[in-house]
Amino acid sequence: MAVSRDVVEKLISRGELVAIDISPRIRAMRHRPIWRVKPKDLEAFLERRTARPVTAARLRRRSSDEVFEFVR
Repeated sequence: MAVSRDVVEKLISRGELVAIDISPRIRAMRHRPIWRVKPKDLEAFLERRTARPVTAARLRRRSSDEVFEFVR
């Protein structure tokens, strides 16, 4: 799977991908996060993003009381 670091960080920040920051927090506000994703969290993410076949919508037929006849 080839995605950029920016895309992964956006997915993590939006909560779509669960990850743990394992970087040492020497400078509280200016640290570069090192993300680790558990295999089960990655599988769950990929399952949610997998395309599913579209089911055909059922057509609803109008009943006779919904049909209006116009007479000239």
